Amino acid sequence: MIFKNIKFIYALLLVGVFACDPMQDVYDDLDKGSTGGVTSDVAFTMTEDDFELALPIAENGSDSSSMNSFYNFSDDQARKYIPYILSKKFPQLAKGSSANVTYAQYQGNSAEANTYSRASLYDVEAEDYTGTIAADSVLVAAGFLSPSYDKEAVLSAILSAKVQDATDGDVYGINYQYASEDPVVDFSNAGVQNIHREVFETDIDGYTAISLVGDQTFGYNQFFNGNAAMSGFSGGSEIPNDDWLVSPSIDLSEVTESKLKFHQVINFLDVDPALILKAKISADFSGDVTAATWTELTVDQWPAGNSWSEEVWSTMDISAFDGQVVNVAFQYVTTETLDAPTWEIGEVILEALVDVSVTVLEEPESNRSFFTYSSGSWELVTNAYYLTASDYDAMGAPGQYDNFSSSLPADSYITTYLSTNYPYAQEEDEMVVVYKYFSSSSGSTQTRSNLYTVVGGSWTAYTAVIDATLLFAFDGTTWVPDNTIKLTFGAPDYTWISDNFADINPGGASNMGTYGNFSCFEWSEDQIFDAITSRLEVIYSSIEEGQKYQVTYSIYCGASTEPSLAVIYQGGTWEKL
Repeated sequence: MIFKNIKFIYALLLVGVFACDPMQDVYDDLDKGSTGGVTSDVAFTMTEDDFELALPIAENGSDSSSMNSFYNFSDDQARKYIPYILSKKFPQLAKGSSANVTYAQYQGNSAEANTYSRASLYDVEAEDYTGTIAADSVLVAAGFLSPSYDKEAVLSAILSAKVQDATDGDVYGINYQYASEDPVVDFSNAGVQNIHREVFETDIDGYTAISLVGDQTFGYNQFFNGNAAMSGFSGGSEIPNDDWLVSPSIDLSEVTESKLKFHQVINFLDVDPALILKAKISADFSGDVTAATWTELTVDQWPAGNSWSEEVWSTMDISAFDGQVVNVAFQYVTTETLDAPTWEIGEVILEALVDVSVTVLEEPESNRSFFTYSSGSWELVTNAYYLTASDYDAMGAPGQYDNFSSSLPADSYITTYLSTNYPYAQEEDEMVVVYKYFSSSSGSTQTRSNLYTVVGGSWTAYTAVIDATLLFAFDGTTWVPDNTIKLTFGAPDYTWISDNFADINPGGASNMGTYGNFSCFEWSEDQIFDAITSRLEVIYSSIEEGQKYQVTYSIYCGASTEPSLAVIYQGGTWEKL
């Protein structure tokens, strides 16, 4: 009897061992795999261990570092190495299997930030300030900018003069010295300087054209790199005219040995030029040429008056007006009996002997501003900033060498700096910051940059690594990227969605119309899915059953990123992959 009970208990134990194994189904699948494998769709996110699976086939040191140091792949690396990882991770899977793999993708630095760290550079010299503004001699003497001067106007003028053949979209960084306190400038020990210079490059707006007689007036002429021109000839006849071109007020109060020079061309003249054309100066002009006292100047040299090619510089002594504020004028007077020539004045210069000493109240420091070329002019970029020595000092430790390093991470300091210096920045505001970074691996100081965005009220650094997903299919031998049609949405796509989803999602459509992207604060995942698939049906008028798409789109969720949505069209509907 006892023997029978023992056999009964042993039988129960065997039933418990062999009939209740929870892994039996898995073992069964693996058994199938050993005789042909199983077909399955898998999805997973790569871990560090997964990256390291590819180390045996790494083609170079950079790829090895991606696998065992950085644990991320570029898109090319992912397509190259993930098939091997899949073969090691899922050896039991058979032909027809698919894998949806999420991995850390290195997308590199912000393209916008790179624009400024790699911009062409121009270093301003003191003489570059000549001709930029009326008081250019002060800038030339001091050699640096300060609050009294329009920094944007001066620097854009320098770039216009120095950068040839610029095209729309060009970006330049211009290096210059700047002091936050104006220097004290004493004109006592200098030489001959241009007190006033006008080249009429694009217009004559810097001067005042006044017509007393006749319909003809001084106007702008594009020849000879721009000039002020006047002719009294009209309709085949000499028309009586009395026309004036008057300079702005010019301060000669601190100069001596003043001279007026002007560059001129005259054509269609058969009489003495002095009978018709005159250069004058006044110390009491206030807007009415007839009420002012004018002194006619003796022009030392006139062109012959019968050629466009004879260009003459004329010089007149105006030192009698030293110490005063003056206006110079060019008068054109014709009658019915006199010729009506064409008079072109290409450049006007007042030069004088000035004695300048500069007392610097605050030492200037090196600055860099960024400009972009658009529609024929250089425009200051307001959302790109170059850190100065003072900025590094204000941050503390970085001020020792005026740079960042691996032990002084730039993003940690710069986000604090931006919060302090831009306390009223609004959500989604962006700023590119260009800075110096000491690389211990290269032993050199490099120029780097990053993009910073206000997220939830705080400045946040752009990250070079994002989550990305790739689809793979197993063909029985190799894992290959799925033959999905891939596209990236651009401005026309966001405009279409904004217009066509205005009734469905008014807030999201309005936000997209303003910023040109999705906002996860306005769009749910389902709404994004509906918007993207609706747009695909417009782009591709005939979509085949089973066609897959991978759409990269821009979305703002506190920071701007570009995720991808993988979809398939089957059974007359769209499905996420």
